[in-house]
Amino acid sequence: MMEHPKEHKRSGYAELAADDWILGERHRLTATLLEKATELITTTDYNALLEGLCRSLVEATPHILLAWVWIGPGDSREIVPQVAVGPAKEYAQTLKIRRNLLTERGPIFQALSGTRLVEMGISGRSLYGPWRRAARRYGFRAAIALRLSCLEGGKAGVIALYGDSEDYFQKVGETPFLAFARSAQSMLHQCSLIDHLKSEAITDDLTGLPNRRAFRLELERYCSLTLRRDRLLAVGMLDLDNLKDINDRLGHAAGDTTIRQVAQRISSVLRAGDVCARLGGDEFGLLVHEPTCVDDLAALSDRILDALREPIAIADGLRAETSASLGWTIYPLDNEDSETLIRHADRALYAAKNGGKDQFAFYHASHETSPEEDVQPVRLLTQALQYEELHLYYQPIVRRDLQGSMRLVGVEALLRVHSGDLILTPTSFLGALDHPRLARPISRFVLQTALRQAEAWQIRGLDIPVSVNVSVAHLLDPRFLDDIESLVCKQSSVSPNKITLEVTETAPIPNFHTVCSVLERCRQWGLRVSLDDFGTGYSSLTYMQKFPATTIKLDTSFTQSILTNKRDLAIVSGIVVAARGIGLDVVAEGVDSFECANLLQTIQCNILQGYWIAKPMSADSLEKWIQDSGITIDRF
Repeated sequence: MMEHPKEHKRSGYAELAADDWILGERHRLTATLLEKATELITTTDYNALLEGLCRSLVEATPHILLAWVWIGPGDSREIVPQVAVGPAKEYAQTLKIRRNLLTERGPIFQALSGTRLVEMGISGRSLYGPWRRAARRYGFRAAIALRLSCLEGGKAGVIALYGDSEDYFQKVGETPFLAFARSAQSMLHQCSLIDHLKSEAITDDLTGLPNRRAFRLELERYCSLTLRRDRLLAVGMLDLDNLKDINDRLGHAAGDTTIRQVAQRISSVLRAGDVCARLGGDEFGLLVHEPTCVDDLAALSDRILDALREPIAIADGLRAETSASLGWTIYPLDNEDSETLIRHADRALYAAKNGGKDQFAFYHASHETSPEEDVQPVRLLTQALQYEELHLYYQPIVRRDLQGSMRLVGVEALLRVHSGDLILTPTSFLGALDHPRLARPISRFVLQTALRQAEAWQIRGLDIPVSVNVSVAHLLDPRFLDDIESLVCKQSSVSPNKITLEVTETAPIPNFHTVCSVLERCRQWGLRVSLDDFGTGYSSLTYMQKFPATTIKLDTSFTQSILTNKRDLAIVSGIVVAARGIGLDVVAEGVDSFECANLLQTIQCNILQGYWIAKPMSADSLEKWIQDSGITIDRF
């Protein structure tokens, strides 16, 4: 049958129109993809680049309904889209392709096996398997997979595209897509290289931990988060105690092994989200986000130090014994910038090392003196001990009743140095009282002198309870309980219940549980325990609840501000109520006026100490004061 000329002419026009559409689509697709790729060249964020690549393909033509990408090990048994873009991306969100005999013949695993571009129609006759019906519901009629090769770390990748007609990819041809895949590979390689260089810049080569630069960046970020969330941030500095000995004895390779093991052990103790960084040498920086209280931080410190006390295995059966010292400061209680926080944590570390090493310490303002500045107070106290220039003064503590009458309930023994014609108070040598060489001798001197004076008063008919200040350094000394037992329980005729041990709370107490255990033993022997400077430390309510005290002493700063500051008055009132509720006596220090004493009386705080009552004085002067004032002696 002869073909009709008119019909033949129409068919030719249709073929020409189709060819024009294909050429137009191919050129338009190539130009658009080239333009989109050019826009992405400067992208350095890996995830943003992946999304940009998928978006480029979908925006290049309305015939591509979905583009998704996956990158991972080439032998992976399961493929799940990592980034998906397009009007049908909901389909990709539920897609999970497991490797099996059927899927290995599909476009994804064929591409991963090495084929640059794999095309497959989505029809009733295809091997698209379980996904065919779902794919057609989203309007998919064809799919291709583009291999991404030459990626970092031996990884492979694939970009999957879904078209709206069965012959779309076949008609347009593979050229635009292969060119795009090559561009994508170059950009991914460049982005991986930049990521690697960035990682090198902020990563310690030996341990793989963040380095000093990364630590500072993380500290600034955490400080900002801490303020927004109204939480705490602990900033720590840790230093090994004997790395030099290990290097000298076993060699620098052993030292490097030690550093790596230390890094792993610290990291294993910290929680997810906490930071351990190597700052250089054997120095590490720690960030602990949102510690609930100082007790928890102390417990964490114990776990870290315990982990580092375990011998470290070196090659050839050698083992290295090591320990560490650790210093902390807490933001925003220590409300400084990041550089100052690091310096304060370093000061606390220095204090831990000075205290005998293999321990931790919290930052306190007294740590601010430089090593050179510390020399003079240490020398002053050393000479005072040697030449018997240490003396005790006694400040009365009274109970005041509603009628204004006062009874003496005890005295606090306060240390003074007589240097020539000068009488020096602890402000001149406070930083040296916890010095490792001085803490125990000075505490023993204070306790022994106070006991002798109490005995002398007792002989003269003055039964005066005495409070003595005990340094935390002496409390943590293994010989402390022996000192108490010999001086108080065996050598003195003064009843132990006439002696109160005062422990300050101006800084967190390291090894809090150990201190509590030691003081609990003292209480079993009959001694009383007082928590001094209450209200100025890190965790007053925790201390009130857990510290084995019989008395708390309100800090002078609170007492002196209650006349002018309603907030402080409310705080003091709350402390008094809480303390009385759990059976603690409350002493208000720094009572300097009649008005202050009266106001304290209204909130039922009637045990007072301060210049309004009497200044610290010698033992002889105290006896005269008692006689002249006609005050009677009572007990807590």
